Amino acid sequence: MSKQIRSEKMNIIEAANVHLCDILVDTKNQSRENLNPNAIKRYESVYRAEDFANETSSAMPPIDAALIDGVYILFDGYHRYRAMQNCNMREVWVNVHHGLTLKELPYKAAQNNLTHGLPILTKDVRKIAF
Repeated sequence: MSKQIRSEKMNIIEAANVHLCDILVDTKNQSRENLNPNAIKRYESVYRAEDFANETSSAMPPIDAALIDGVYILFDGYHRYRAMQNCNMREVWVNVHHGLTLKELPYKAAQNNLTHGLPILTKDVRKIAF
């Protein structure tokens, strides 16, 4: 099941229920230098407290992945993804982006992290800029 939620230029975004194991995780697209274990534990507690029969009403936002050549590639939500894995979630809601290129993913991730999630640290800025 999926539905289109917004469109930006050629980037069409749809919400889709995707198997977690079908999402490629490549740290090159991660805008953070490292994952924060405390954030992951906090997110796990939210997921465990929710009723997963109704995953569309989660207190946590969906993760973001680009669909490129038929492959879902994670670029935003690495902490949430790890928490979902640790909670043994099988299917999750994903904002699926159509029209992005591999080269754009790290920049899109950095752009998203400016508006939510953990604060950007100096070492994260270095990773993004260089």
